[in-house]
Amino acid sequence: MKTIEVKLYSFSELETDSAKEKARTWWRNGPESFDDDATLDDIFHCADLLGIQLSERTFALPGGRVRSEPCFYYSGFSSQGDGASFTGTYSYRLGSLRDLQAYAPNDDRLSSIAKRLQEVQRRNFYKLTAAVTQRGRYVHEQSMEICVGLNQVNEPSAADAEEVRECLRAFARWAYRLLESDYEWQQSDEAVDELLEDNGFEFLGSGNRWLEPSPAAIAP
Repeated sequence: MKTIEVKLYSFSELETDSAKEKARTWWRNGPESFDDDATLDDIFHCADLLGIQLSERTFALPGGRVRSEPCFYYSGFSSQGDGASFTGTYSYRLGSLRDLQAYAPNDDRLSSIAKRLQEVQRRNFYKLTAAVTQRGRYVHEQSMEICVGLNQVNEPSAADAEEVRECLRAFARWAYRLLESDYEWQQSDEAVDELLEDNGFEFLGSGNRWLEPSPAAIAP
């Protein structure tokens, strides 16, 4: 009979910088290393405040259930062509500038988009609308096809239509930057260290993650 003792460490107990970096790398390479739920909820709420109604897509779930998600897409965060895009519609929303500034008072980029949309809408008696669709396989602001209309009789000026398109693309760029900023924070040493410690993960002295053997693996 042989007895093997294994000394386990919490993240803060790891004794070398190389062990701690190996533990961080294990987490960063895992499927749950970026939690985008809160950031996406923020983006969806701001879209609604601006007057952007995102389309929805549905997925079949086990048991005959279905789940709906907004049609918002992004890829990132280190390759040329990364970005964000969406499909849906846009129309003027009364109080959008006021509500956005109340919700995100320090976000100058978002306020600028709302101000520009309010001004172009004012010039067109608040009747401008837009339909946004996706083209191609990439997901960034230039992959959005944006059709701007005034009403069933008249068309907006070319300059005003382009202003609406640029504002909607600016919102997609803003959303991507928000996701990118959150990703960079979640991947930082400070954030990863706190997560590894708070979740009670255990490591070998080398920094490799310890996975306790299953009962079947150690049964006589």
